[in-house]
Amino acid sequence: MAKIQQAKLTDFVPDAQNANRGTERGQRMIEDSLKEDGAARSVVVDKNNNVVAGNKTLEAAARAGIDNALVVEADGDQLVITKRTDWDLYEDEAPRRYAYRDNRSGELSLDWDPDQILADVGDGLDLSNLFADNELAEIEEEALLASELASSLVGGTPTSRGEGTKRNK
Repeated sequence: MAKIQQAKLTDFVPDAQNANRGTERGQRMIEDSLKEDGAARSVVVDKNNNVVAGNKTLEAAARAGIDNALVVEADGDQLVITKRTDWDLYEDEAPRRYAYRDNRSGELSLDWDPDQILADVGDGLDLSNLFADNELAEIEEEALLASELASSLVGGTPTSRGEGTKRNK
């Protein structure tokens, strides 16, 4: 049986190397959904309470006034499912609206950080099954152009996080 406990949102540490910078529109949509529909999306943390997935949801939840969380301890062998006892998908409008908001906010919130992606790839993280070769080349080009632009604005030497930022393993 899984261990379930109460926690405060402040117990969890956002990922400082999150490759998704997020967007203002996506954040507003997540926050509005949490305010109007309540919580339903899970956040994944590691054994040290570092957020692995759901950084933007955690941020929006805090802004929406949600202070508490239920933590389900798991090792990846079972799917964790949130059962909303106040919803009936075929009788209520809220769950259908939430389904659209969930999918749309994921789409609108995504803003890749090319420097972080290159840093992770440089550290040996294999992303080849997530990005086509041409997409990784475009990400590398975007990071290089941003670095050159920053350098020309300050008149200095370009710097890049793409040289590697080893994560604690």
